[in-house]
Amino acid sequence: MIDVLPGLRSAKLAVTELVANGATKYIKHIVVARSPVLFIIPCGDPVCQDGGHDITAELMSAFRKRLTTASGESACTGTTGTAECRRSIQYTLTAEYAA
Repeated sequence: MIDVLPGLRSAKLAVTELVANGATKYIKHIVVARSPVLFIIPCGDPVCQDGGHDITAELMSAFRKRLTTASGESACTGTTGTAECRRSIQYTLTAEYAA
């Protein structure tokens, strides 16, 4: 990641996974020196198949614009049995750049 975005100093991603009866929140610290340029968050439903959230394009756009904060949402693309997975995430990126 540091090769693609040399001015990026630090970043973290706050994620809230929304489910029918509540939400799960966590923060992912991005290790700029070692992180790949790929941001795929798996679905938290253990029975979900082929699901998840690829937010790579959205985050890379924010990094290239040198935004210090960016937020978005993503619906899961998987299925649970014969139905579509109804989980989604909300995320907020916080980033710091070299002057």
